[in-house]
Amino acid sequence: MVVLGGTGFVGRTVAEMALARGHSVTCLSRRGTPEGKDALAGATYVQGDATDAATVNNVIKDCDAVVHAVGLLFDITTPGGGALNLIVSGSKSRPGEVGLFCCVDFFR
Repeated sequence: MVVLGGTGFVGRTVAEMALARGHSVTCLSRRGTPEGKDALAGATYVQGDATDAATVNNVIKDCDAVVHAVGLLFDITTPGGGALNLIVSGSKSRPGEVGLFCCVDFFR
C-alpha cells in the first residue's frame, strides 16, 4: 500500500493502522522520513511531490492500493491540483464528475 501524504496527520494514522494489520506500507511525502518517534517502524518513506505524475507513477507501480491523504490547500484549478486527482483516482475522474468515490471506514 502507498499512502500519499503519509507523514501528515491523516496519512500517518492510515499508515500506522495498515502496518498494525500486517500490510506493507510506503509513505510518499514532501518531508521524506520523519524524525525520531514520528517515524513508523516498518514503513518505507519516499520523499517526493505527490502532484508530480512521474513521481507518483514510480512509487505506485508495484502496489496493490493507494490512499490519497495529501492535504492540499488549493483546488483543482490550481496547477498540480487536478493532476493529483487524475493520477490517484482509478476512475481518472475529477472532483465534481461522475466516478469520484470516497472510502470510509476502510479498515473495519
